[in-house]
Amino acid sequence: MSLDALVGYGDFGLDQTRTQFGATVSGSQDASAIFGGANLTFCRSIGDLLVDASTGVLYARMRLDAFTESNPLSPTGILENPSGRVRIGQWQIGTNVAYPYADLEIFGSAFYVYDFDRTEVSVGPTQAVPSVDKSEFQLGAGVRYIGIDDVIASLEYRTVQGRNDIDSDSVNFNLSFEFRATQDSSYVVKPARLNPALRVRYFSACWHQNLISSVLTTPPYTSRAAANRRY
Repeated sequence: MSLDALVGYGDFGLDQTRTQFGATVSGSQDASAIFGGANLTFCRSIGDLLVDASTGVLYARMRLDAFTESNPLSPTGILENPSGRVRIGQWQIGTNVAYPYADLEIFGSAFYVYDFDRTEVSVGPTQAVPSVDKSEFQLGAGVRYIGIDDVIASLEYRTVQGRNDIDSDSVNFNLSFEFRATQDSSYVVKPARLNPALRVRYFSACWHQNLISSVLTTPPYTSRAAANRRY
């Protein structure tokens, strides 16, 4: 059993397109977020199958910069959107499974997520009111390469199900490197001399692409957004 916690900062670039009254409206927006969370995990091996069950909480606040949209319906051809702030607090419980095959790990995950706190969405008089459902199921599957010491690469597909107004499918690629040091030296050394207690993650790069993220799918308002995350 293990307990872990995290805090972090993220910077985002959001490109979005929506349809309003038959016209296509598009725009780009910058945003930043701070977040923190904690997880309790129980791990077990069943033969070669690695299984863990975990539960945890995550809380985040995001700042959205003001931006403009191209809008054919506007007299000026553009639509000004003010800056804003949103928050989300979630509790989740679920499981991860992994099976090693040669230098690879084939893995999958299933989690139930509940929103215990979030910013309420407000819409204009002609827009559809989003559902107030507060739970979802997150399902994922992928492959992880572990054939080189201190290098891990993974490719994962994830989908969100169970919310009335959100359909999300994404592909995530992660590449990480680690370095270790002996007790009497701060230099990177060969694996034979490494002290596992001093293992430190040195570099991690992540690419995330939303294949589809549809919000408020009930007419007359639809939205499809693609997000590229920068770390």
